[in-house]
Amino acid sequence: MSIPEDFPIKTEVVDSGTIEGIPWVSSRAPLYEAVNGYVRLPDGHPWLEVEHGYEIENNIPWGEITFQRGNWIGFDSLHSGQYWPGERSRMSVYDTEMTAGMVVEWTKQLAQEAHDYIANGTYSI
Repeated sequence: MSIPEDFPIKTEVVDSGTIEGIPWVSSRAPLYEAVNGYVRLPDGHPWLEVEHGYEIENNIPWGEITFQRGNWIGFDSLHSGQYWPGERSRMSVYDTEMTAGMVVEWTKQLAQEAHDYIANGTYSI
């Protein structure tokens, strides 16, 4: 697993890789052993011009971009309706039980969408 030197988060890396030239990293959040996802956009990518990450349209479940630093954007997985087994509260019947594998797949999907936006000028569906 090769982690880009400029990756700004200093927590345990769960998985990382590159899809279509877009580096991605899934790493532990500081709470409940949750996992968050990050991708590094190439210089000149249109998403870097967006002032607020939540304005970046994507197809990731709970897909609001909550992290922007340098060329890195990312999302967290501690939203209402997302339950991590390490939480102190009980899981609701309305919650989705989260796993690291789910977030890794969503991170890969975000990397693919970032590539597709450059290649096609559209978002993948």
